[in-house]
Formats: sequence, C-alpha cells, structure tokens
Amino acid sequence: MKLYHIIILSLITYLCEGYILWRYCSLLFVRKYSVKKCCVIYFVLYSISVIFSVLSIPAINSILFFLNTMLIIKLTYKVTWGKSLFHAIIATFMMIITEMLILLLVPNYSHMVYNFIYNFQLQILIYFISKIFYFIAMTAIAYSRSSKKYNQIRNTKIIIPFFISLITAFTLITILEICLSISLPFYINVMIIISSVALLLINVLIIVLYNFIEKQNEQT
Repeated sequence: MKLYHIIILSLITYLCEGYILWRYCSLLFVRKYSVKKCCVIYFVLYSISVIFSVLSIPAINSILFFLNTMLIIKLTYKVTWGKSLFHAIIATFMMIITEMLILLLVPNYSHMVYNFIYNFQLQILIYFISKIFYFIAMTAIAYSRSSKKYNQIRNTKIIIPFFISLITAFTLITILEICLSISLPFYINVMIIISSVALLLINVLIIVLYNFIEKQNEQT
C-alpha cells in the first residue's frame, strides 16, 4: 500500500482503539482529569503510534499498542502501575485474538487475502471487523470486572449493544467475502469504503445513544 493509505488506516485503527479503550476504562476506573485533558493524553500517545505505523512492522506496532495502553491507563485514570500493566496485557491479548479471529470466520481467508494484501478497501474491512470484535470482547471484560455495575451483567439490556455490533461485523464479513471473490471496479471499491466507514459510525452512534438513554432512565 501507499504511504497515505497506511496513514489513513492507522488513523482509523487508533480512533477505534482509542474509543474502545475509553469505554473500557470508563466502566472500570475514575478519571484523574477533565475530559479535555484526557483526550490530549490519548491524542499525544496515539499520535506516536501513527508515526511509527509507517514502518509497517507488526512487532513494533504491538509493542507500542501495549505501552500506549499502559501509559494511557496510568496517566489518565486513578490506578496503580500494577493495574495499568495488568489491563494493558488484557487489551493487547484481546487485540491479537480478535485479529486472528478473522482467520476462522472467513473461509479461505489466509489463502486468498495475500493476493489482495495491498488492496486498500479490503484492509479497511479487515481492520473494521477485527475492531468490532475487539470492542465486544473488551466491553464484556469491563462489565465482568466492574464491581459497580456487576448487576447489569444479568440485565438482558446489555445484549442490545453486543447484538448491534455482531450484525455490523456480519455485514462487513459478507462484504469482505464478496470483495475476495469478485474483482470489482474502482467506483464500487470507493462506495464500499464509504459504506464501511458509515456503517461503523452508525454502529458507534447507536451504542452511544443507547447508553445515554439508559443513564437517563437510571436517573429518573
């Protein structure tokens, strides 16, 4: 892929990972600073990852992901270094697992994808699918470890955000299968990229609105 493709993918990836980490930590920890200051910490640390992403070395990306996660948790939330290390290990492990999950969900993926490894829209779909599963895994872990909201685990309402994410992931996997099987013209590739981004944004917006409504209902 071209350099600007790598940068765009990196920005999309770290925006998704930043949102997922923010949601994960908000369920478990108390912030040290205001939302603006926390966003600055997220922005600075993830910007470093974007810069190093142009090297396209998976080992460096994984190490930076782990270090960034640990530093963000420690600098932004009221936790010890031990806790930040523990949760950074969890996040890194789940990130690797969810990216490998595509190998199981997409038939012949490992054989076919290497023929399209430089295909930009395929990489976007792959990244989106893995991040959706990463979101589901991290949110489930956060709820299971949250003493405050432990009772909410038994509440069937929590199924709704997960169900929405699963539908989105299934839709993107279907599109990925089509892209891997058929050679599509350029304008359709562009439409696929735009639709994938829009679908992911709609997914996030629905979940955010759903959580907001739930909080309003709890206060009344």
